[in-house]
Amino acid sequence: MNNKVTIVLVGAGNIGRRHLQGLMLSNVSYSIHVVDPFPQSLATAKKDIDVLDMGHHTVFYHSALNAIPASVDIAIIATAADIRMNVLRELLSLSSIRYLILEKVLFQRLEDFEEAAQLLESKQVKAFVNCPRRYFPHYQKLHAAAFSEDWTMRVSGSNWGLACNAIHFIDLYNYLTDNTLSSFDTSNLEEQIVPSKRAGFIELNGKLQSTDNRFSVECLTEEGHPITVELRNATQHIVIHEGQGQIDGFASAYEALPLSKMAHLPVEQLLLNGSCNLTPYTISAALHKPFIAALSQFVKDKIDLKNGLPIT
Repeated sequence: MNNKVTIVLVGAGNIGRRHLQGLMLSNVSYSIHVVDPFPQSLATAKKDIDVLDMGHHTVFYHSALNAIPASVDIAIIATAADIRMNVLRELLSLSSIRYLILEKVLFQRLEDFEEAAQLLESKQVKAFVNCPRRYFPHYQKLHAAAFSEDWTMRVSGSNWGLACNAIHFIDLYNYLTDNTLSSFDTSNLEEQIVPSKRAGFIELNGKLQSTDNRFSVECLTEEGHPITVELRNATQHIVIHEGQGQIDGFASAYEALPLSKMAHLPVEQLLLNGSCNLTPYTISAALHKPFIAALSQFVKDKIDLKNGLPIT
C-alpha cells in the first residue's frame, strides 16, 4: 500500500524546478507528479533532482494534466500567469485537491480573480499564494514586533522588475502592517514599456506608490542600487538592505530563504495543520486587484490588453 503524500506540480520552468528542489528536502514521503508540455523542461527538472538524495520520494513526469491522480493532497501551480486560470480550471476538473499553492502574479485579468474564488469555494480547496518573504526569519521577527498600519514602507533598487515583482512587497507590507492597499498612483512610473526578461511579458520602471502615500516601490534603470526596504514610523527607522544581506535599526540578522530551500515548509505545514504562513488566496486576491487595475489603466493606451495585463 502506498502511504505517500500525493503532490502535483504544474510547470517545470525555473520556478517550478525550484519548488521541486525544495520538496526534496522534506522528510515526509512524497509521490510527486510534475506536469509540463515541454519535454526539455521535464528533462531539466529531472536532471536537477537526480543529483539530490531523494530516497523516500517518488517523482513522475507527465506532458499533460490528464495523467495526474484523481485525488491529490497538495497541488502547486508554477506556470506563467497568462495560462494560470486555464490550468486551474483543468486541474480542478480532473482531480480532487485538498490544498493548492499558486505562484504570483496570480492572474492577468481582473475577472479571473472572482472566477477563481468561486471555483475554489465550490471545490472546497484551501488555496495560498507563494509570496515567500513571510517565511524569512527577520521579517517574521518584524511581524511579531507589534507592527501596525502606522508604518510606511519604501522599496527601491536597480532593475528588479517592478511589474512582475512589486506584488512581493505589497504582500510584505500587508504581512507587517495588516493593511491592504486599496489604490495606487502611477504618475511617477516611466512612460516607456520595456520587455521582460521572460519572453512575451512586459516590465515598467519608475515609482509606484499607494494613494495614501504609506507605500512605494521604485525600480531604477541605472545599475548599482541593490534592493533596499525602508520602514518608518514616528519613532523608528529600519532599513533592510536585501541586496547586501544587512539590517539597520532592528536587532535581527538578515536571512533570506531561496525557494529551492524552503518550498517544503508550507507543504509540511499544510499537511500538519491545514494552514501555512503563505498568504491565503482571499487576502492575496485583495492585494493583487488594485495593483493589476492600476497598471492596466497605465498601459491601456500603449499596448493591447484584450488578453489581460502581460506580466507574470
